[in-house]
Amino acid sequence: MRKILKKLGIVGLFCAVFVVHAQETIISKDLLVNPTAFSPNDDGTDDVVTLQYTIDIPIDVSISVWDSANKYVRTLRSAKQEPGSYLAVWNGKNDEGKLLVPGIYTIKVDAGLTPVLDTTWGEGGMIKGYIDPKSLEIDSLGNIYVLDYGDGWLYKYSADGKKQEKIKELGRGHNCACVKVDDDSHIYIPATNSIVGVGVEKKIGYDERKPNGNGKLEPTERALHEPNAFAFGASNKIYIRNGSGHGLKVYDKTKEGVEGFLYSVPDKGYLFNSPGGSSLATDKRGNIWGIGACQITKLFDTGEGLILKYRTENKAEPDAGNLKGPMGLCYDRKACIYIADTGNNRIQKLYDDGHSLRFVWTFGCDGNIPAQGKFGPPVDVMIRGNDMYLLTKGENASLIKYTLKYSKSESVSATVKK
Repeated sequence: MRKILKKLGIVGLFCAVFVVHAQETIISKDLLVNPTAFSPNDDGTDDVVTLQYTIDIPIDVSISVWDSANKYVRTLRSAKQEPGSYLAVWNGKNDEGKLLVPGIYTIKVDAGLTPVLDTTWGEGGMIKGYIDPKSLEIDSLGNIYVLDYGDGWLYKYSADGKKQEKIKELGRGHNCACVKVDDDSHIYIPATNSIVGVGVEKKIGYDERKPNGNGKLEPTERALHEPNAFAFGASNKIYIRNGSGHGLKVYDKTKEGVEGFLYSVPDKGYLFNSPGGSSLATDKRGNIWGIGACQITKLFDTGEGLILKYRTENKAEPDAGNLKGPMGLCYDRKACIYIADTGNNRIQKLYDDGHSLRFVWTFGCDGNIPAQGKFGPPVDVMIRGNDMYLLTKGENASLIKYTLKYSKSESVSATVKK
């Protein structure tokens, strides 16, 4: 067994859940689709295609659809599954529920997600030397940003991790714990009562107050006070989380001060105990995920307000799928959420089926050998294509890059007809 793992380059990774038995079949070679050509027109005949597959060991499985240009279309399933035969159904629609044009599509079945340290990046796959890193961001060009709360600097790195640049001194006593880049490549960070641009004159929000019946000043609905997390959505929207517990605010980022306020949702326990940092994520389609304590909350932006979609149970047990003091999360654009499960010293992958989150996969344990999946407590995680970036804290605080690979992949074609 050890020789097999060594050949795969993952010797010693016995603390991580994703180690698979490479000598086993994992996925049966014969994937079956019925029918091979279907017409999703709701006429009651061949409206869907059904995929049948068999797995031989307990393992994480991802089933996705891709078009003829190898462009991602939809995730049909992402889950940890036991040995057995399974069915997956596709109705000819993409992730947004839109019917696709006729053509040949590929259904991929991938199993055994395995991060491999990218030793060509940075210095052997890592960048070290942080004091108290809080937040990680990557722009459209692949440039990487790390906010180090401990030394009060915002750093920028080239896509290959070789070149470092200090781009913003935050100073002592700052409350900044999050960095984000919008679609125009503008950088933003929190200030005391607003979200401000870095290198661009922009100030979103303000600490607006009004007197109450007792003669004291209280924050208005649109006021910001010590915001510690935010994320950009579609239509120039920015979702801002107040550190003082005054709920989630939605602003138009093109407008200054409080003039851009659109609406908000009171705390109501939906997003309590905000850890700051990258504790909000969006999919640019109106869905917003937030973490607090040991929960994940999903909200949806209707265009007129925010509504609750679901909230996970508040559990802190170390079992797969449960969380302990999570600090960061990201959406991978393939219906999955990756969580920096800080207290459990691991990364978790969860699948959003539209109604709840389902456990898929977990990776990591305490240590200082990233090639073996051993690292300090993760505070943030980012997914870009097949790459995973981890930001860790502690004695060996680092930024680490992995390439995500699967131990086994099979595929089959299906034709969408008019």
